[in-house]
Amino acid sequence: MNGSFTQLILLLLLCPYFSPAQEITPTIINVTGGSAIKGYYRFDWSVGEMCLIDSYTKPNCILENGFLHPGTERPSPVKPIDFFATGDIMIFPNPVYTITELNLTLSQPGKVNLRLMDIMGKLVEVRQFDYNGTGRIEKIDLQRFPAGTYMLHVLLKPTDESMPTRKGTYKLVHITR
Repeated sequence: MNGSFTQLILLLLLCPYFSPAQEITPTIINVTGGSAIKGYYRFDWSVGEMCLIDSYTKPNCILENGFLHPGTERPSPVKPIDFFATGDIMIFPNPVYTITELNLTLSQPGKVNLRLMDIMGKLVEVRQFDYNGTGRIEKIDLQRFPAGTYMLHVLLKPTDESMPTRKGTYKLVHITR
């Protein structure tokens, strides 16, 4: 008994020397997680975070990857913004099994154009509706399309023509059960 206990302690002490302690590849560290289904909503959650967050910036374009996004940087406080800022649009759930919701919370009224394209750029759905600036939930049914990656282009043409037209393109991932 004493010899096996000593071997176990020795194994635990030497384990860090034989396993990698650091990596330079992007990974996600999760300590727990789970999922739940309520109606057509599916909630997948995990406790952890991505170890790699990068931002690539060019004039009028910011591309980010990673679980945690540092947020959209506005080009200039004086110049009017022509893209949706953080919190103006929320898309949930994503990835989606059946129906996803586009939640608009922008206070700028106007006409909204939605264009859903597949990964090859083929237009698969077009919608247009009036937005009154007080919030709206638009449901998008993806279950009639094959599983894959889609791009949702959202354009808000403001009622007040002195305001900028706002736009953004968002990646949607449609998966099957």
